[in-house]
Amino acid sequence: TITGSTTWQGKIDLLHGHASETHFESDLLVLSISLPPPLSKTATSRQLLQLNTRPSSDNATLIDLRYGQIASAKLLQQNIAGKNKIERGAVHFGGNVELPSEPGLWITGNLATLDMDGWIKQFNHGASQDVATLAGINVDIDQLDIFSRRFNNVSIRAKHPGLNWLTSIQSPTMQGDINWIPSQSNGQHDALNAHFKTLLIPPVTTANTTASSNSDIKEWPKLTLNVDELQLGNRRLGKLEVSATPISGGLNFEHIQLIHSDSKLEMSATWRPQSVPQTNAKIRFEVNDIGQFLNRFDHTN
Repeated sequence: TITGSTTWQGKIDLLHGHASETHFESDLLVLSISLPPPLSKTATSRQLLQLNTRPSSDNATLIDLRYGQIASAKLLQQNIAGKNKIERGAVHFGGNVELPSEPGLWITGNLATLDMDGWIKQFNHGASQDVATLAGINVDIDQLDIFSRRFNNVSIRAKHPGLNWLTSIQSPTMQGDINWIPSQSNGQHDALNAHFKTLLIPPVTTANTTASSNSDIKEWPKLTLNVDELQLGNRRLGKLEVSATPISGGLNFEHIQLIHSDSKLEMSATWRPQSVPQTNAKIRFEVNDIGQFLNRFDHTN
C-alpha cells in the first residue's frame, strides 16, 4: 500500500510535437510505502526515485527506473494495437542493471534482507497482469524470512523454461531443488516437487510480524517432498519422504515417512487448517534402539 503525497520535478523533451524523452524524480518525502522489505519506506524518510523514458524504436519505449541505492530497473515497453506491454526487462538489487536480450522479466542482484512472508501476502492479494512474464531469478540474500523462520546467506537460481519453474536453493542450512508444475487444465492441481540434500529448520523468529499463515494459501498444490537429511534446530531427525494431494480446505497426506538409524515413523493424515483446524492421522512408529532414540531427544540414561 502506498499512501500520502509528495513533490516531484520533471522534464519533457518534445520532438515534432511529441514527447521524445522524459525525466522525473522525487525524494518521496511524506509518502509512505507499506511493502515488505527491502522496498518499505516511512513517510518521514527520503528515498530518491528516478524515472527516465526514451524511444527505442517506432513502437517501443525504454524505461529506466531507480529506487535509491536499493534497486534499479530497465524495461522495454512495446505498443501493440494501442496497448502497452513490457516485452523484456530486468530488476536488479544493488548496482547497475542491463537490459536482457531474452524476453520476460528477470530479477537479479544482492539483498541484505527479504521478507518472503510479506511478499506472499502481497501476491495473494492480486498482482498486475500488465507486466512481462517473470522469466528468471538470480539473487543472493543475506537474510531471508519465510514461514516465521530466518535463513542466512541464501542463493536462489530460478528459471522458467516453458510452463515449469525450476529452482535451485543453496545456503549453509539447505541445499536442494524445487520444481513447480502449474496445472494444464481445469480439475487438475498445480504440483510442487522438492528434493533437499540437507534441510536445517531454524527456530521460529519473533522478529517477523508479517508471517504468512495457512489461511493465506488459497489452493494447495500436489506435494512431493524428499529430504535426505532433515534437522530441526540442533536435532537430527533423519530422512523424510512426503506425498500429498489437495482436498477441500487442506491436504491429504497419503505418505509420510521419517527414517533414522534408531527409529522409523510412518504416517498418513488428512489436514484442514482453514476455518476450524482439523487433523486426522494414522501413525506407525518403530524403535530399534530405544537408548539412542531417547538420547537424541535429550533423555539420556
